[in-house]
Amino acid sequence: MHNEYDIPFVVTLHMKNTYAVLRVHVIKIEGQPYVLLQLEPLMN
Repeated sequence: MHNEYDIPFVVTLHMKNTYAVLRVHVIKIEGQPYVLLQLEPLMN
């Protein structure tokens, strides 16, 4: 498999009246897996 694929995992966190979205991306490039973490706060 030489194709790049993205598997997003979206987790919503609730902390002190603040919502945050955690995205976990697993990308495989040339047989090597890479894990990318994105934390995005949601403003009310």
